[in-house]
Formats: sequence, C-alpha cells, structure tokens
Amino acid sequence: MKNILWCVLLLCHTALFSQGTIEWVIPMGTYYEIKSWNGYLLVGSKEGWNILDENLNPVLASRFQKIDALGEWGLAIKENGLWGFRHLKNLQEWAVQPLYTGDYWGTSRDRDRANTWLYKKED
Repeated sequence: MKNILWCVLLLCHTALFSQGTIEWVIPMGTYYEIKSWNGYLLVGSKEGWNILDENLNPVLASRFQKIDALGEWGLAIKENGLWGFRHLKNLQEWAVQPLYTGDYWGTSRDRDRANTWLYKKED
C-alpha cells in the first residue's frame, strides 16, 4: 500500500508543481543572448534584438540594437543609437521616444550607482 501511495504522490507531484511555468525550446545558434523577463524572452541575434512571447513569436515588428530590462515594469530599447522606453502595460508603443544617449551602470562599475541607468538627452 505504501508503494502505491508513493507512486501516486510522485506522479501527482509533477502536475501539482508545474502549473504556471513556461517552457521554451529554442534552437541552438539562433540567438547569441537570451534573457527572461516577465513571461517574455529578450533575444539578441545577428539581425538585432526583439521580444518573444511564450509561443516564440516576436512581440514587436522591428528589430533593435539592444533591449534591456528596467526591473519588472519596463524596457530600455536602443534604436538608431538612442535609447527609448516601453512599459510592460503596452509594449507596442513607446512610453518615451528614443531621445537619449546613455549607458547601464552595472554592479562592477560603481558600487554607489549599482544597477542604475544614466541618460543624457541629445541636444
């Protein structure tokens, strides 16, 4: 009886704990960089960067020079050498048009400015 109970628990464990997860199978060599963000994939390839949904379909029609997450709420997207921003609520439209030059200050560059973006508006 114990063996049957263990088998049932083992089989049910997979179904119980796999709910709400997303699995992506991506062909090797397609992208040189892949980041997971809010149920999307931010992918970089030789053609440029884009956002893929859970079915691996592009969310945006065009490709960009770079896409980086700004936490859970938005993305910084580089187009034609300038950065703009898109919000999670509407990835199809620019929240802020690409007007800014800038760089990401990661943790290795400056401890006082760890994980912050510094931008300058082009004149």
